[in-house]
Amino acid sequence: MHCRAHTSDRTYYGQYHGIPSCIAANALANIQACKFGCLGFGDCTRACKFNALHIVDGLATVDYAKCTGCAACSRACPRNLIQMVPFTHENMMIVACNSRETGKATREFCQVGCIACGLCAKQCDAFKVEDNFARLDAARYEPSGQTEAACNKCPTGVIVYRGKTAPAPREPKAKQPAAVQP
Repeated sequence: MHCRAHTSDRTYYGQYHGIPSCIAANALANIQACKFGCLGFGDCTRACKFNALHIVDGLATVDYAKCTGCAACSRACPRNLIQMVPFTHENMMIVACNSRETGKATREFCQVGCIACGLCAKQCDAFKVEDNFARLDAARYEPSGQTEAACNKCPTGVIVYRGKTAPAPREPKAKQPAAVQP
């Protein structure tokens, strides 16, 4: 799932009162400021015959214990946010953002979006940033100190683990409480 923005992380231009469907909402401009993020109306959950997806606080969330990899959810998402990646390890790291906006534009409308700063690519050559778009090459992914460093350097916390036993994503540096001085 290449989006990490829950309802409170997003900027909306107005309230949508149309058909409760991602396909319908995606047909209209300016439903939410990010034109690349999860719309949260659950087309993917309805497509899944295995009850492996749920909308949690406005974001499609995969239950990896139930997922069979049938790709019905991937085909149902009008924004192509759900990518089928073969798990070569128990948990896989991904960039949980699909934005192609500049970093400045992304920060204006999403608290947890990728700003394409390139720090991940400087830490690990499995990451690549092109056209304001960061991705991890799943075929080159290998858990290591380099991939961990890339995850820890990410200022927005958009590099996350996915899988059955994946740790919870860390908060982006902008949302973390300030350190208390003794």
